[in-house]
Amino acid sequence: MKTKPVLGLTDVNLILDAAQKEADANGWPVTIAVADDGGHVLGLRRLDATAPFTAHVAMEKALSLIHISEPTRRYAIS
Repeated sequence: MKTKPVLGLTDVNLILDAAQKEADANGWPVTIAVADDGGHVLGLRRLDATAPFTAHVAMEKALSLIHISEPTRRYAIS
């Protein structure tokens, strides 16, 4: 039987915390999404001063990682 590693709640929170720390250090008002390999969102954090619609964008960007093999920052909205 094959098994695969999965992210638990502790892992997701560590990722969100690290991403928020980087965003805060750079003054980036962003929404952070963490997804599993099926594109299902496991965690979402919308930082202060971030537009509400970015929650949807972040989830769609997380899903897009299933279909492409490059960083989604290339597709960031300016």
